Amino acid sequence: MSAFHTGVLLADVIPFLNIKRSNKYIDATIGGGDYTEAILSKGGIVLGIDQDEEAISFCRGRFKEYIKDKRLSVALGNFENVHKIALENDFHDISGIVYDLGISSGQIDNLERGFSFKNGKAVLDMRMSKLTNVKASDILNALGEKQLAGIFYSYGNLLEAKLIARKIVEARKTSSINTVQDLIDILRLIRSDPYRDDFLAKVFLALRIVTNNELESLVDSLPRSIDLLTSGGRLAVISFQSIEDKIVKNLKRSFQIQEITKSPIVPDSLEILQNPRSRSAKLRVYEKI
Repeated sequence: MSAFHTGVLLADVIPFLNIKRSNKYIDATIGGGDYTEAILSKGGIVLGIDQDEEAISFCRGRFKEYIKDKRLSVALGNFENVHKIALENDFHDISGIVYDLGISSGQIDNLERGFSFKNGKAVLDMRMSKLTNVKASDILNALGEKQLAGIFYSYGNLLEAKLIARKIVEARKTSSINTVQDLIDILRLIRSDPYRDDFLAKVFLALRIVTNNELESLVDSLPRSIDLLTSGGRLAVISFQSIEDKIVKNLKRSFQIQEITKSPIVPDSLEILQNPRSRSAKLRVYEKI
């Protein structure tokens, strides 16, 4: 378990990957490095990818000896470019790839990044990578009412999506929306207690997804990962939102792979107790034919 992020369903993921000494594995969302550490401990060679500069810096410090011994390579980049990053690092004949699609604890707990609604003074940034040009506040201040409503309905499953969009457009006529508190004040016009029923969480989720182009990146990335795998290689994906899980579930239609987990693996009560953020996690595993 790392201070930056706790790997979810770790005890399930690693056996499914069937780690073999000196075989190559990709951690497509290295985060705090828990999956990477488990793979390395079993003799695997790892390429760790993350678009978050803070995660990369953390893992370079945590795994400096493994990097020195050339058992681990760490690359800054979006997993949608997993194939390109693998080639750039001369990483081929891959035996397993793991994705953890959840936002890391390190990102949530860094209140200045705007992922959490706990710090009203924080700028509405929400970028996973500083290389991304558009912040969440830019989206709120620039998009039209119809586009905003589509975001909140499609990505947040919010029935009040049209009303949220209308109130945002009305509010920004007076002043721009820049901070977490600016957004919360607008949402209080819709619900007196926006913290109830995960209302705020759903709004923030929708904004985070669109700011980072998360779903489109996932759709692009997964087939590229399958192409990288050797025959018998395995792909393990942990999703946290139903919209993500639907994308992962649809992989079983591919003629290149077979589904190993006939139904998703979910955390047990003990893991949820130890790590409440794991409660919505679902693990699906596929094997390349």
